[in-house]
Amino acid sequence: MIEGKDFVYSLNQASIFPEIFIQLISSGYRSGNLIKMFNKASSFLKNEIESKRSIFLSLLEPLVIIFMGGFIMLIVLAILIPIMQMNTLSLG
Repeated sequence: MIEGKDFVYSLNQASIFPEIFIQLISSGYRSGNLIKMFNKASSFLKNEIESKRSIFLSLLEPLVIIFMGGFIMLIVLAILIPIMQMNTLSLG
């Protein structure tokens, strides 16, 4: 905090907070309901993080399934290739 500057000005200068957070805190600071606005900002950001997390996980699930399928395919091939080679040796 810089002496004589507004609290919200310091938040803007930090540039680590989202714009919606700064706007909510600014309106709470000016209206005298700072604690209420911190709670609203907290719940809003929690919901936003939760939605981004669920989107990320829904995109990650198919990739994990493909990776597991490839790994299982390698195990099956590691078992079947020697059996097929033994079959060709006995016929050949």
